[in-house]
Amino acid sequence: MDKLIRDCEHAIKNNIAFESRKDGIEFHRIIASITGNPILMFILDFVESRLIDAKEILKPGKEFSSKALRAHKPIYNELLERNVKKVREEMVCHIREVERDLLAAHQEEPIEGLSFRQTGAKRESISIFSTRV
Repeated sequence: MDKLIRDCEHAIKNNIAFESRKDGIEFHRIIASITGNPILMFILDFVESRLIDAKEILKPGKEFSSKALRAHKPIYNELLERNVKKVREEMVCHIREVERDLLAAHQEEPIEGLSFRQTGAKRESISIFSTRV
């Protein structure tokens, strides 16, 4: 994972957007695979494919990738420390930040038929990182 973060830093620094996105996705896949939870892997595949589509359409800038990388570093460090609670907190923060940034990009460049949130209904939050088994 350390090499993956370095590769992502290199890609961002050299404006290689595709490599940066690929490395970011791989970071999430590694974490999901560590859990050994096939349902989490399935959910991640679904969410990642939607994120790839959204990023391809919205084309968030270099700052988006830099923020994601900055969020990955503390997640990685907490994984090394085996601090599950902090990993969970950092991941939730990261997911919410990505959601906010993509929502902001969508509001700047509205795309017909693309909606990140339901309208009119109360939005329910589902925690993937629940401590319950």
